[in-house]
Parts: sequence; C-alpha cells; structure tokens
Amino acid sequence: MAWFRIPSQHVADLENLLSLENGRVDELTTTLKKVSPTWDSGQLLASEFDKDQSLLVGIIKCLLSLTALRLRLDLDPFALANNVCEAMNDSEHEKLRTQGEEKESFVQRLAGLLSIESLLYPTKGPTLLLAHEYVFTHARIITDIRPIFGSDITTEPSLAAIVHTLQLTCQHGDKIKDFYVAMDKDDLNLLDDVLKRAALKADNLRSVLQKTGITTIWE
Repeated sequence: MAWFRIPSQHVADLENLLSLENGRVDELTTTLKKVSPTWDSGQLLASEFDKDQSLLVGIIKCLLSLTALRLRLDLDPFALANNVCEAMNDSEHEKLRTQGEEKESFVQRLAGLLSIESLLYPTKGPTLLLAHEYVFTHARIITDIRPIFGSDITTEPSLAAIVHTLQLTCQHGDKIKDFYVAMDKDDLNLLDDVLKRAALKADNLRSVLQKTGITTIWE
C-alpha cells in the first residue's frame, strides 16, 4: 500500500499523462528540456505546444508538485514514480490504475519526466532564495511634523521637526512582522546612496555571471 494519496487536483493530470500518446510525451520532454533555467514556473507553463495546451499545462503543474515532493523527501525519480503508481492503484479512481507492462511503462515515463532538470529550478529556487530568518515584502516611509513647544505650551510653537519613519514589512516564518525606524534627511540620503550602490554591484555581478554562462534568476 502506498504511503501517500493522490491529491484530488492532480487526478485528471495523472489520467492525462497516463493516456498521453508517446509522441506527445516526446514533445513535452523536448520542450521542457529546451526551457532556459528559471525559478519562474510561469515560464514553464507558458511553453508553447502544437495543441492541447491546457492539458499539458496541467501535467506540468503536477510534475512540479511531484518534483517538490521528491526534493523534500530526497527520493530519486524512479523511487517516486513507483510510489506514485502504487498510490494510483490504491486510489478510488479506476482510470489511474495500472498493472503489468502498462505500469512499468508509466513508471519509466514518469521517472523520465521527473529527471528533467528544468523542473528543479522553479521548485528548488524559491526555497533557497527565501531561506532567511526575515524576508522583505514591503516598505514605505511615513513623514510627519513634530512641533517643539517652549515653556508656555499655550503659545504657538516656534520650532518643528520633520521626522521620517521607515516601515519595513517582512515575513518571518508564516507570520508578517513590521519594523519601524526613525530617520532624518541625512539618513534618507544615506539610504538612497546605499541602494544605488547595491544596484551597481548587482549590475556588475550580473555581467560577471553572464560571462561564465550562469543565468541570474533573482537579484
């Protein structure tokens, strides 16, 4: 008996993959192998096929989900493909069940697709990039005037300070946390310089990576 169940949202995708003609599988394989390395699953899903676009997009989504499971459990493609077949045979959906040569053929088909490297990047990339205690999500600066009163608070203030508050919104695990930092005009100028330097360094590093053939997926 399989140790996991087929998610309901992927039942139809696995049925389609099981019944897909060999020529269409070859087309899918070739297309996925030609896709440039990217962490954006949308680029994989936007790959162009001759026909049955929605059908193949559903299959790719299923393959991405299975790839995430494979990486999380550290399984090789054939081990996962065998487990998927067991789960398909244990399911209540008759169209998912396979036996004998048909099962062996499907295991080979699924394992071959799960071995395609372009499926790794959209799954592995975001996990690696977001492996930080705090992940920036949003920022804004709140500017206000703070009057400075003299000894007689009934008279109008003769001085005022313009204060900026930098609000940083970050994701911490499954929670959202805000940080508030007081800043003045000099601080804003310093922050602006720091951000411009960071952008220049990113441009420089991107150029270096391009010369080595490495594609930059996130900056």
